[in-house]
Amino acid sequence: MSSIARRAAAAAATGLTGAVALAVTLTGVPSALGATTGTASLGALRASTEVAVAAHGVNKEGYEGDEAPAGVDVHQEVSTAQLVEAADSVQDPAATGTSGTRTGIGCSGDGTSGNRVQAVYVGVAGQNDRYDAVVGALRAYTAGVDGVYLASAMEHGGRRQIRWVHDSSCQVVVDHVVLNPSDVASFGAERSALVAKGYDRGDRKYLLYTDAAVLCGVANVFTDTSPLQSNANNGGYAQYARVDAPCWAPQDHSVEAHELTHTLGAVLSFAPHATANGHCTDESDVMCYVDGSGVVMTQSCPTTHEKLLDCGGDDYFNTNPAPGSALATNWNAANSSFLFDPPAPTATLSYDGSAAVLAPSVPSGQGWRVDWTAPGCTPATATTTSPGGARLAVSCPSGGTVTATLTQQDGRTAQASTAASASGTPAPASSAAPTPTPGATANPGPSVAPTAPATTPVATLALGLTTVTPKTVAGTRVVLTGTATTGTAPAAGTRVALQRKQGTGWTTLGWARTSAQGTVSLTVAPVATTAYRLAAGTTTSAALTVTVTPKVQVSASGLTVKGAVRPAAKGTRVALVQHGRAVATTRTDAAGRFVLTAPRSGSGYAVTVAAQPIAQLALSAR
Repeated sequence: MSSIARRAAAAAATGLTGAVALAVTLTGVPSALGATTGTASLGALRASTEVAVAAHGVNKEGYEGDEAPAGVDVHQEVSTAQLVEAADSVQDPAATGTSGTRTGIGCSGDGTSGNRVQAVYVGVAGQNDRYDAVVGALRAYTAGVDGVYLASAMEHGGRRQIRWVHDSSCQVVVDHVVLNPSDVASFGAERSALVAKGYDRGDRKYLLYTDAAVLCGVANVFTDTSPLQSNANNGGYAQYARVDAPCWAPQDHSVEAHELTHTLGAVLSFAPHATANGHCTDESDVMCYVDGSGVVMTQSCPTTHEKLLDCGGDDYFNTNPAPGSALATNWNAANSSFLFDPPAPTATLSYDGSAAVLAPSVPSGQGWRVDWTAPGCTPATATTTSPGGARLAVSCPSGGTVTATLTQQDGRTAQASTAASASGTPAPASSAAPTPTPGATANPGPSVAPTAPATTPVATLALGLTTVTPKTVAGTRVVLTGTATTGTAPAAGTRVALQRKQGTGWTTLGWARTSAQGTVSLTVAPVATTAYRLAAGTTTSAALTVTVTPKVQVSASGLTVKGAVRPAAKGTRVALVQHGRAVATTRTDAAGRFVLTAPRSGSGYAVTVAAQPIAQLALSAR
């Protein structure tokens, strides 16, 4: 890691305080390794092989772990709006100039069995619980972490993505846990509290999105260097990676990927560029930085490699290490059973009388492109990309064949062809693949108007979106009801995307399928006034705007009025108004708090936030 992007990323202890790290030195396999409960297995392991070593402890800034990235104050609360906005700009290291936007994480089996990474939102009792407001953002963050592993594997001719715990639609399951403030005061305390709540499975690594401002990032790692699948970092023991809110989803690198890579077994002592504290010295690299006195860095890879794993592929992660190398004969995190080789795409293609319509199945969640060829048609060739490139309006006056080649980010392809009918009658589809699996997208791309209309009327899909709560308070759940119809009939089983207006464009928040009645129920918790719509292919509903007012707590004592605005946002204008005239004004601090003082006793006072009346008050100096 570059000096500009230093982070708090200490390898810390399971069950110990933040000032001590657990190192487990193994050359063989302890008999308890196969147990499914991490706590019991760890207890047996400690009895014979545990040694405690000094780790980072408290840094010069006074908190557990190392210093946060430049410009990040780990004790500065981050507004909900900032966290949500950050999700729209999460980098995808595997993206190329020719592939489209990543659509999510990779689908891995049934989403629950075997070794997996479990994402957990950890809230703090007595504080604003933001789970509903940020869970969508957390899913976007995890997709970015997935991209780090894919891009890093592709550097060495391989493919790796994370085996997340996910649902049947390949959406990351983010558990919701609330702990006491004392439980998040240190990594060790948080781990103990989570174990008490049952988060101690040996087939899980827990990525803890901790909604606190205590530290940046911290994780635990075993120093087992064995190359076997029985390595202590490869299951049998619950492991934990914690990232506090100020360090969620930074743009130049992924703190989440750094901490998770620790739990996969990096960076261990055999690595040619290892430091004594579990990091590396050859920049640029997610895991490398000056983590102690006497550490000297070298610049072996370009700064653009900062977002990727293992500069040079010789320390801890390489899908094809050189035979006989240190990484080939010791533990290689690329061999972790918490990762998998994502599946190839599949596709089917049809022609609806005016357009070629591709049904892409990309269960890897990767971005993709479609290369179209249609000799004798207009256009004869075209390229479209995800998420909106699965349809191409094409005119074939004399008939012809349209072929679509779908290519996902890792280079694997699927191809399908269909006959295009000049009459406008839909032609039979031909396919090189089975029916799409969950996680696929089928949104529209660029189109060229046909030269002749279809002669056979085709019922078109119509979408609608309504709510009984068009006005709400920030963070309150709002149920949106969507409808899909084809002509007058309900369009059952239609896969629709819920989208949010973002700037001049639209961002997809998630996917769902309509019921047998053609309806779908979706829950949101907006923190600001937001426009929503449904989308399916080229069809979108009318925009539905949910007007949101901030949640404000106000109390008065004498002539002093105190309060807090949620979501917290520094600089929001708050005024104390009497009989229509502002008599005191201020702006909220970073935590959303404000203090106003009335000039005199009296009635008719009102507090306004961003010019909106919030509370009526009568104040007295007595």
